[in-house]
Amino acid sequence: MGKNSKAKRDLKKKKSNNKSREKSPGKGNRSYEDVIPKIKDNLISVYKEYNLAELFLTLSISELWLPNISSPVKHTIAFNTLLSMDVSTFNNQKELKTYQQASEFFSIIYKILPNIPQMEDFVPEQDWGQIKIPWGDNIYRIFYGSSVERLYDYIQAFGIRYAEYPIILKQMDNVLILQDKFLSSINPVDTLSEQ
Repeated sequence: MGKNSKAKRDLKKKKSNNKSREKSPGKGNRSYEDVIPKIKDNLISVYKEYNLAELFLTLSISELWLPNISSPVKHTIAFNTLLSMDVSTFNNQKELKTYQQASEFFSIIYKILPNIPQMEDFVPEQDWGQIKIPWGDNIYRIFYGSSVERLYDYIQAFGIRYAEYPIILKQMDNVLILQDKFLSSINPVDTLSEQ
């Protein structure tokens, strides 16, 4: 083994890697920049056949369905694609009013959305209002364990950002009151014993 043999091996390995990439572009070296635009285009081609309001409701129901609790990334992609579309692109040819129609819709959508097993094995713990946040002079129960991470941070950042706008802060106050009332009306012992 000479002084240059390691350098020669490294150069040969680099050339070999470049050749294999040239032979099979997009395989093994895919990034989200390659995949997401294709997914978005495919979703848009399906979405445009439906009504915007029905799509939004159907995707919301899918996200709330308990077995889908561990697929927030798929639902984020589905929702963000829907929300990025112009209202005029929807032609309302197909309906989503029955279970059968929704089932057929999701059989198409789930084939388009990526499989991300490393992100779909997490199930957020149900908290039933144990998480609370101080806001103004009160402490409110808030929803937690959803696709929105660091909800506490977002609420605090909202308070800082809109500190000079009392009308906007009142809207956040109303949202927190609503969540607190809803969560306070649920008895976690009764809910868990019914399962």
